[in-house]
Amino acid sequence: MSFIKLKEISAFRVIKVEKSHWKGWSDKDSKFFVYDSYPKVKPEGMEVRKYWVLECSEGTLELSSAQFSQMLEGCFVLYNGTAEPKGKRFTVKNNGKQGKDIRYWINLCYDQSANEDDFKVEAQTETEPAPMVEPPVTTEEKKVEINNIPF
Repeated sequence: MSFIKLKEISAFRVIKVEKSHWKGWSDKDSKFFVYDSYPKVKPEGMEVRKYWVLECSEGTLELSSAQFSQMLEGCFVLYNGTAEPKGKRFTVKNNGKQGKDIRYWINLCYDQSANEDDFKVEAQTETEPAPMVEPPVTTEEKKVEINNIPF
């Protein structure tokens, strides 16, 4: 497996969801622990978090539960209640910070037919806004009785 980092990519397509596991750092032992399931007994003072491993078009990607739930939520909303990320494209955005302050957002691409090369462009060109269109003027007016309004 060749793991990739979110900062190295701007978009990816999910091939399959591999597995989930739990990770935690112990300050006392100065060790990083990985568990297949939530540990019943863990070192004192260690907080464990769930991570998901995804096989993607770019390589293998490890996401936190929060990032994975962002993906599922996007699929659920766009595909009428089906939260299936397999075969879907997602974009990766960050807050522009470095180190511990960096945060990533994973959003579903609405154009699923987009090519891989479309996401390698760093800056998008600005487009002019669409011209304002006036609504059609009608000469016919309808009189509404106040008693007929249902509230």
